[in-house]
Amino acid sequence: MVHQRMFAAGMAMIVGCATPLVIDSVQQGAAAQAQRQVDSHSADELQLARELPGTPPDVVAAFVDLLAEGGSVAAQETCLMFSTQAATRFAADHHALNCVAAVQQLQAQVTDPDTYANQLSVPDTAWTQVGSTTSLNGCALSWSDPFSDTSTPAPGPLPGLWTLVQLDGEGWQITSYEPC
Repeated sequence: MVHQRMFAAGMAMIVGCATPLVIDSVQQGAAAQAQRQVDSHSADELQLARELPGTPPDVVAAFVDLLAEGGSVAAQETCLMFSTQAATRFAADHHALNCVAAVQQLQAQVTDPDTYANQLSVPDTAWTQVGSTTSLNGCALSWSDPFSDTSTPAPGPLPGLWTLVQLDGEGWQITSYEPC
């Protein structure tokens, strides 16, 4: 009986001493996991920043090129240029289930893919940059024949009004969207 009490007291002491160690170990593991997720998110964001177009006019050119190209892969690549919030707004404004579906709707509106992709003009007055944020008026774009300087009607949809933010000093992402 005395041995049982001593054994029980010893076990209670071991459990009592071990519990803070286990809790501390679990907390350290959770903190390490949270830091790995932050590091992974930061690495993913940096990778995305490096893949995004390097200037605001390049974002518009890439958007137009991908619409002219057509297809689901081009639609997915287009949506990578949008932040989550902007992609959601873009889809809603086009009455689509998601960004990819909205892009595919716009791809179907391109009447002359070659002209749409290759004769785009982004006038300097269409965008204003302040630090790492740019307002871009995709409704003010034009298409013109480079040999005659004659403006032609847009052979596809106008991109809309965008706010772009430069990520990590690298590429530019569309962070807000308004239709023309």
